[in-house]
Amino acid sequence: MMSVLSFRNFLIGILATLTMDVLSAATIKLRLIAPLSRHLVGRWFASVAGGQPFHTNISSESAINREVVIAVSVHYAIGVALAFLYLGATFGSGIEHTKSDYCVWICSMYEHPTVVCHVSGDGFRMVRQ
Repeated sequence: MMSVLSFRNFLIGILATLTMDVLSAATIKLRLIAPLSRHLVGRWFASVAGGQPFHTNISSESAINREVVIAVSVHYAIGVALAFLYLGATFGSGIEHTKSDYCVWICSMYEHPTVVCHVSGDGFRMVRQ
């Protein structure tokens, strides 16, 4: 039996997150969604780590060093963690996986159910559902 915390599964998480980013870029290009500022996402991740997850307007908060690095790192760490969670839950059940199973899972990752991100003229906001 393969360990859930394997390099292969780590790469699956990276691939899933990269696929999500490509789908996001395509939907932005088609003007179906508005882009999010990586600087503001990194600022928000840093504020969550500092115990302040909710803001009226994250763009009015003070900028911090390396916001984009924080945003990309945390984004991909979340993708890898979700891959480990999914693969651990399903491999433990004895389910046989096909490439189409991974494709469906990657596409389902595209819409995160617990946080709604709004973009408006005055900046990026995180709002509880």
